[in-house]
Amino acid sequence: MDCCGLTSRAVVREDDQSIRINDDGVLEIDWLDGFQSSFTAEQLKSWGQLSRPVKSRDLHELWTGTSLKAMPRIPLDQLTVHEFTRLFIRYGFVLVDGVAGTAEATEKLCRELGVIHDTFFGAFWVFSNKSHERTDTEEFHEDTAYSSEGIGPHTDGTYFHQTPGIQVFHCLQPAPIGGETLLVDAFAAADHLKANDPAAFHTLTTQCIDHQYLEGMGSNDSRQLITRDLPVIELDTDGNYRQIRFNPYDRAPFKSLSASEEDAEKVVEFYRAYEAYSLLTLSPSRSLRISLQPGTVIFIDNFRLLHARTEFQGDRTMCGCYMSRDDILAKGRPFILPEDRRRLY
Repeated sequence: MDCCGLTSRAVVREDDQSIRINDDGVLEIDWLDGFQSSFTAEQLKSWGQLSRPVKSRDLHELWTGTSLKAMPRIPLDQLTVHEFTRLFIRYGFVLVDGVAGTAEATEKLCRELGVIHDTFFGAFWVFSNKSHERTDTEEFHEDTAYSSEGIGPHTDGTYFHQTPGIQVFHCLQPAPIGGETLLVDAFAAADHLKANDPAAFHTLTTQCIDHQYLEGMGSNDSRQLITRDLPVIELDTDGNYRQIRFNPYDRAPFKSLSASEEDAEKVVEFYRAYEAYSLLTLSPSRSLRISLQPGTVIFIDNFRLLHARTEFQGDRTMCGCYMSRDDILAKGRPFILPEDRRRLY
């Protein structure tokens, strides 16, 4: 066997007794460096069997805006990777209080917690509804985030093949009127759909669609991103929720593969299922309403939660970034469930 230029025979002694089974049935191996390994039959058997994955229900507390007892939050001076990861996996978001109300302090916190996920939006952003007037100091894109309009529940980056895993926001200047953040547990909404409209649930977990982002088309600085053949509700092989991709603003038109009646019916069924799920996410009882203030940074699981914003008046300034979800979970995995680290989440 050869791996990266190293052969297995180079590390095991070349004699008949370097690998043996002793009188107690224990496998013993003598290595060239003098180290000896021993393995029982029970150990080898357990390592050779794939353990069952942790069920989603054992990790997540699915919630609605009316059922969530208290928001998961941690004071900055008590922040640990263990507690942050525990709350993040359980509820899908974490509020960190006591952060200085500056972009610099926010970025420092994010980089201390994990890895920033850079995109064409930039590694870290400061933006407002007036960003188009302040292009020298703030990022601006043709996106609803850079306006004062209300934005419905959605996940970010559905048009990226590598979807940003964590959305970070810090409101540096709240709007005088409006501008509240809304969160919706998309896994909980999917659970409700599965129980009450299994046909729609089946469609959204099996019918793959396209997502796209268009900006500055026709200019020298245009962008067009498209992801194809991805479901709205993605499940793993054990039926647990893996990721929700729900963004009506960035969903590409659903096109039939042919003019056949069967394909036309698939289009109709998709829109019916999409509308059913959309209405669930828009239910006021499902959304958690948060008035973000300077000093509190929110970290949102972009695979699980939908976020939205109410319309506002006046100036409102935000900062934030995307972060690697894999990195955060990798750091927290040893703390959350040590007996099954390999297949957690």
